Amino acid sequence: LEAALFLAARIHGATFEDNDILQLAATKLFKEGCYWGSSKREPSELENLPSVWEQLAGDLALEDVGLFNDQKIKSLGWRLQRSSAFVTTELQALRGDDGLRHCSVVHGDLKTANIFLEEASGAAVPIDFQWTGVNLGAQDVAY
Repeated sequence: LEAALFLAARIHGATFEDNDILQLAATKLFKEGCYWGSSKREPSELENLPSVWEQLAGDLALEDVGLFNDQKIKSLGWRLQRSSAFVTTELQALRGDDGLRHCSVVHGDLKTANIFLEEASGAAVPIDFQWTGVNLGAQDVAY
């Protein structure tokens, strides 16, 4: 995890609010990088979120009955669905009118399946740049 976060910090730090690089990246890559952005999700995913979460939480309850019987955990799908539009609006507002404020180049789908660890040094090596573009660095690591 530490190597992956160090990798993300290097990518984000090297391009943070560098408008020349970000403008170029927005034309050559995704203007709004990140697979997990609401603009790239199917509407049915949000519509089905409460029922999908309920089923998953039910399956996971076998592992930790106390946790998954907590009402706050049970209602997570519904709460995420309800707050999705607000979160999307707030994240877009952070980017400012030009869409570049607080932004950097992001990998866009930074997860364990898209990171190899170099054997000798343990350094993270990213793969799969399908969703690379301009966005808030936090979105690259939050998911």
